[in-house]
Amino acid sequence: MSFGFYAFWFVNLAEIVLCLWDKFCARTHRWRVPERVFFTLAFLGGALGLGAGMLIAHHKVSKPSFVRIAVLAGIENLIAVAVILANLK
Repeated sequence: MSFGFYAFWFVNLAEIVLCLWDKFCARTHRWRVPERVFFTLAFLGGALGLGAGMLIAHHKVSKPSFVRIAVLAGIENLIAVAVILANLK
């Protein structure tokens, strides 16, 4: 297994954990995870984890601007995977 494989799974797992943690913090009136952290990880390959975390925790699903950026990150991730696969020979 390559470093990229492990990095991909780590970033996506981190996104899910962050969504769950941020939801817990919101309910208990604690310090929240900044949105830029979610988006940075999503654009670095964690869009799948962000989407899963949003669905599992119902995290920020009613905030249209957050959902739009998450979808853009997902599209960016798909394009990146397509480019990587196209260059494998």
